[in-house]
Amino acid sequence: MVVLHPGAELYGADRVLLSITGALSEQWSVSVVLPAGGPL
Repeated sequence: MVVLHPGAELYGADRVLLSITGALSEQWSVSVVLPAGGPL
């Protein structure tokens, strides 16, 4: 599964992304694509 996300910070939506991808990765291989480097 590939997840595209528009930012690489650690604000609300970014933290939700971490939670969701963590849960998904228990059953699937998950790759996250970000536009730049950052804390995320």
